[in-house]
Amino acid sequence: MPGTADSLRPTKLEVPRAKGTVRGTARPAVILGGAVAFLVGCDSMVVAPIAPEILQSWGASASLSALLVAAYALAYAVTSPFFGALADYRGRRPVAVAGLAVFGAGTALTFAAPNLATGLACRALAGLGAGWSCRRSSARSSAVRRRKRAARMSE
Repeated sequence: MPGTADSLRPTKLEVPRAKGTVRGTARPAVILGGAVAFLVGCDSMVVAPIAPEILQSWGASASLSALLVAAYALAYAVTSPFFGALADYRGRRPVAVAGLAVFGAGTALTFAAPNLATGLACRALAGLGAGWSCRRSSARSSAVRRRKRAARMSE
């Protein structure tokens, strides 16, 4: 009945959930995903200031320090669109975990590399893992949007 105390009490808002999800499991996934994106994004910012020292230990010129950042960025930019489609096919979690493992291995191997060529290859491996774990595109979602848009236009 309108105007009664019961009708003025706020109702509990029910949020629709995907089938098979458990209440409270999204928050850790969001936090973990944010942490991974933060690590991947900061990787170049961490390597750039210490690149001259790394290159000096390899006996290379400090003027080549931009190559370490460029190898990472190029591999990241080239591979990330492909891993979005792979994630749609294989599942997001296994693809992201594998990419994080490759990213970590590439970053660790960079600091263990004995020379410039190996270091650049390791930086490219880290960029590959970064593109693998933080996909920028998703083939399935773009295909679904195109189909929905086409269906709306044909009505």
